[in-house]
Amino acid sequence: MPLLQVCISLLFTACTVKAIPYGWPLQRLVSAEADDAFRAGFAVALVEGQRLQQCLLFGAAAGALTVTRKGAVSSLPNRQEVEQLLRSSDTPAAYSVGAAAGEQHSHKRATISMSEEVAGSGSSLDTCSSTCSSAPAGSDSSSSSQGSSSSCPYKFAYRLNSMGAAASQQRCGGDTVPCWIAQQGKTKGLDMVDLNYPQHFAGLQTDQVRKALIAAGLQAGAINMRYPADFHLGALTNADEGMRDKAVQLAVGGCNTAAELGASQLIIWSPYDGYNYHFEVDYATTWQHMVSGLQQIVAGCPPNIKVSWEFKPTDAASRFAVVPSTGAALLLAQEVSRPQFGLTLDIGHLLMAGENPAHSIAMVGRAGKLFGLHLNDAHVKLGAEDGLAFGAVNPVMAVEVVRWLQRTRYDGHIYFDTFTFIEQPVREAEYNIRRFKALWFTALDLAAAGIDELASRRNSMAVLELLERHLHRTTFYI
Repeated sequence: MPLLQVCISLLFTACTVKAIPYGWPLQRLVSAEADDAFRAGFAVALVEGQRLQQCLLFGAAAGALTVTRKGAVSSLPNRQEVEQLLRSSDTPAAYSVGAAAGEQHSHKRATISMSEEVAGSGSSLDTCSSTCSSAPAGSDSSSSSQGSSSSCPYKFAYRLNSMGAAASQQRCGGDTVPCWIAQQGKTKGLDMVDLNYPQHFAGLQTDQVRKALIAAGLQAGAINMRYPADFHLGALTNADEGMRDKAVQLAVGGCNTAAELGASQLIIWSPYDGYNYHFEVDYATTWQHMVSGLQQIVAGCPPNIKVSWEFKPTDAASRFAVVPSTGAALLLAQEVSRPQFGLTLDIGHLLMAGENPAHSIAMVGRAGKLFGLHLNDAHVKLGAEDGLAFGAVNPVMAVEVVRWLQRTRYDGHIYFDTFTFIEQPVREAEYNIRRFKALWFTALDLAAAGIDELASRRNSMAVLELLERHLHRTTFYI
């Protein structure tokens, strides 16, 4: 009986996967469908959260079984057949069917079979550094809660201004934007840079910024619109029509820069679109100016560039924002009524508004308007924006935020908007990335344990007890 040899080797540009040469003693009749079966088996294991070696072996077993029978569809094995082969004594130790590799994600497996379409799973694995598939620092890779967890599709970006102090210390050519980008390129797990417009482009050509990104091995994530102090009486809500027009044109310039750099969107945050005194503004007219201005910006931007509004309830420049809450922001999106327009939520801003970030994510995600997300944490002192490391103050909140990103299938990138006054920025950026990945595993673990069902029944004590059992594994504050 001929021996079917299965040898798999994958090459990723950002990481190397060790080849797994192995074979099972099976009778080969045909070979036409083996590649399709391998891809389907690999994809099923991947979306179910198995480790990469396990995905390879699962796909290999599916392909091996397929060539033992005839028929394009009838040759495809079912899960029981694949797992039976993998349970054989000939299977390498890299794959083990049981609690660690299988049972913990049974809630997903009930909906996926080998013959189903799996290409639309939503996972994006462009680079190893952009996924959450590796075990978090200090974790036990054999743990049932973290050992085999689903890859997250996100790429990570970090506040560029935080690199200023470190850049001058490293003597990479001066305290300049290209130098800051070079510093970010040294951050493990970082994929993208979000740039402020026009500030980060002062004295620079777009091509110079592009070359700095390429040299650092990073991509442009988004352009953050930052209106200069000339707009201190309002940007899109200025009483002067000429100033409103300038604000629109400046934002369109930001959109064009985003397109030139390959960024996905323009994120507008304006501390000047607000007021300080009662009777200072006509609320209805000011709101209409905002809606009209955003419609003009969307119309002037390239069609492949999204535009989103990042609300902040209060700022030193204007104590009352025209858009002070998630509810008002959703109303804004509804009235702008353009598919390219949505919202970016900032955790610190949500906390300042007295809101629960996960609730806001759920509502904006439900409306299909969650275009961007800025992660940080805060003590929520009056009028202050702390910009602390994600999950450092409110770890349970952070887990719930991550869970609702999973549930709403957020498809943007993750931007850490933190302020490094005393922290070393590269080190803090790496901490934030590790932290998010650890919480991603925990959120999946909680989902597998039934926390969503408990929440749907509003069983608060059962939720608290479930958190008590699980959070100590990745949340060192509990």
